[in-house]
Amino acid sequence: MVERFWGAAAARDTTDWWNADRPPRHVEQREVATGPLFKVVLAAGGAQSSSDAQRKIKGGGVYLDGQRQQDPMLALAPGEYQLRVGKLWVVQLHVQ
Repeated sequence: MVERFWGAAAARDTTDWWNADRPPRHVEQREVATGPLFKVVLAAGGAQSSSDAQRKIKGGGVYLDGQRQQDPMLALAPGEYQLRVGKLWVVQLHVQ
């Protein structure tokens, strides 16, 4: 179907994406300060308040590099992480 409307290259790209378990495309980059996970989620824009961030983490809706995190006080070391909150919100974090 994709090939019919968008061409062979787009069809191959879509097939490769689908076979790779549909990783997010066009991920935004964010720089945040190191600290507890709930503050990092808040600073990155994944929550509207500290309590919202803690609720999302405790509820199992926050992933770092594909691993579910459930400790809001987890101290993040400086580095690069992919942060996913919920099913759709994803950013590439640079924690300093």
